[in-house]
Amino acid sequence: MKDLNLKTGEVIPAGAILVVPVQLVQMDDSIWGSDASRFNPYRFLSKSEKKSDLVHTKSSAGSAEEPVDSGWRSYVLQDPSENAAFLPFGYGARACVGQKLAIFGVAALFASLLEKYEVRLQPGGSKGELKPMMNNCVLQLLPSPKIIFVKRNS
Repeated sequence: MKDLNLKTGEVIPAGAILVVPVQLVQMDDSIWGSDASRFNPYRFLSKSEKKSDLVHTKSSAGSAEEPVDSGWRSYVLQDPSENAAFLPFGYGARACVGQKLAIFGVAALFASLLEKYEVRLQPGGSKGELKPMMNNCVLQLLPSPKIIFVKRNS
């Protein structure tokens, strides 16, 4: 092993252990925007440009159906792993081979759950402001919020 000389003039000694400061990368405003430290459930979603959400109604003149724009637009999941700053699965040649399956599997699971249930904070649960904190190498809200699933009316 030998030292690594960087173009900037810095030297990384042979045998040095390099660690990526994941929390700093995951919450960097220059990468994720001014709301990087806030939970944003739409961060990896983009609005669909498709006009597939038209509702067909019968016209008063006869049986022909006329499309009516419902005003509702769907969202499409952008693959977050295409951004090198998204590190839960690593990046590059040594990235987790199952990352796409995991990302889209979890998205499908949440879509299925949210179709059937509302997610609410448990009454009398966590008191005070929830703050993002690193705990066992995982970013989580502390104190941990207690949630309940309430079945939606069909």
